[in-house]
Amino acid sequence: GIPNAPQTELIVIKTSGDINQTLSLAETASTDQRKGLFTKEIEDALLEERADIAVHSFKDLPTKMFPGLEICAIPQRLESLDVLVFPRVKKATDHLPYLADGSTIGTSSARRVSQLAFRFPQLVPVLLRGNVPTRISRLLEPGGPDAILLSGAGIERLIKDGTLGGHVDISAFEMVAIAPALMVPAPAQGALAVQCRTGDTFVRDVLYPIHDAELEQIIKAHQLPDRPPAVDLETQLAEARGTIEAYEVLKKTHLVIKSRKS
Repeated sequence: GIPNAPQTELIVIKTSGDINQTLSLAETASTDQRKGLFTKEIEDALLEERADIAVHSFKDLPTKMFPGLEICAIPQRLESLDVLVFPRVKKATDHLPYLADGSTIGTSSARRVSQLAFRFPQLVPVLLRGNVPTRISRLLEPGGPDAILLSGAGIERLIKDGTLGGHVDISAFEMVAIAPALMVPAPAQGALAVQCRTGDTFVRDVLYPIHDAELEQIIKAHQLPDRPPAVDLETQLAEARGTIEAYEVLKKTHLVIKSRKS
């Protein structure tokens, strides 16, 4: 918590990405446009002074920050890996991917679809949108996918606050974190970005106690400053479809990626 924090009010804002559950994110023109679907309405609330602080999943932020806004704090990171979730009754083998050939994997991520096609071509990706409890519930519905791929941090947060257990019996599911050598996570996956208006020193000072300076440097490295801003790691992985070798070289899964076309 933040010592001596001022009184706050929580404002819940639904973004275009939350509302439009039929849109295929993989078919949206660019990575930044996909990410903007989950941030624009929240950033508008900041710019219009309807809110003073915005909390985002860092990986949802476009590469280029919207003018007039800045990141004022990055709290401690949670699980950064992708997690495969499936009903225990669907387990067919004792090794990854644990599922029978032809099993369907629900996801809306172009990065995950690309890496699934390379690492596990025997599995079939299908479009799946919605919040984490909704996606996990779909695993038990007729016609639902056999498994889903999610950010481990999203699952971890919901388990900690009891939200996930209130929707589904989590003991009925296997949840397997996938090593980065097999599936490279999105840049900054597992981290939150707390955003404020540029120059708001009051908010920055209030949030300073929760800021992780080391993680900030790791995320800056993820953003690949030697490349054009519009070309981020997710775009490169989705387009490369080559041989990907990943090495964990820093704490909190700071990855150096070597891509070699096969």
